[in-house]
Amino acid sequence: MRRGIGWARGIGFLAGLTIAVVAVLIWRVPAGTGSLGTDLIVATGPTGELVVSQTGPFISATGMHPGPEADAPSGSVKIENQTAVTLSVKVQALPSTKDLDSLLWIAIDAGGIELYRCPVGDIRTGTPTSFTLDSTEKTTIDVKTWLPQTVTSGYEGRIANVDLTFLSTAVTSS
Repeated sequence: MRRGIGWARGIGFLAGLTIAVVAVLIWRVPAGTGSLGTDLIVATGPTGELVVSQTGPFISATGMHPGPEADAPSGSVKIENQTAVTLSVKVQALPSTKDLDSLLWIAIDAGGIELYRCPVGDIRTGTPTSFTLDSTEKTTIDVKTWLPQTVTSGYEGRIANVDLTFLSTAVTSS
C-alpha cells in the first residue's frame, strides 16, 4: 500500500510541475523589438461653417519608425460647406507637442489638389494654400503622416495627437 501512495505522489508532483511550466510559457511577456517608435493620433473637430463627416480620430498609428512615404498611415474625411456663400478654406494642424514639429511630415490633399507636404510644425497657423468650396459643395480631405527615412533620432517613445481644424473665410466678390 505504501508503494501505491509513493507512485501517486510522484505522478502528482510531475503533473503539478508540468502545469506550472506550461503556465509560465503561456503567460510570459513576449520579447519586443527593442526599438520604441512614435504613437500618433490625427483627429478633426466640427466647425460652424463646415460639416465634417467624421469628428475625432481618423488616423491612428503605433510604433511609427522612419520609412518610405508610400507606407505612411493615412485617412480621409469629407467636408461640406453648409453656408450660403463660397468659402476659402485652409487646414491648420495643432500637434500636442513640439517634439515632432520638424520630424513628422504630413501631406494634405483637398479633392485631389495638394495643399501641403512638409513638416507638421510648419502649419500650426494654417496651410499656405487654400481651396474654395461653393455653398453646399463637398470635398474629401486626404491626410498622410510619416517619419522620413532621413530621420535618425528624436522620434523614439513620442506620443502625439495632431488636431486638424478647418479655417474658413467668406469669399467676397469684387
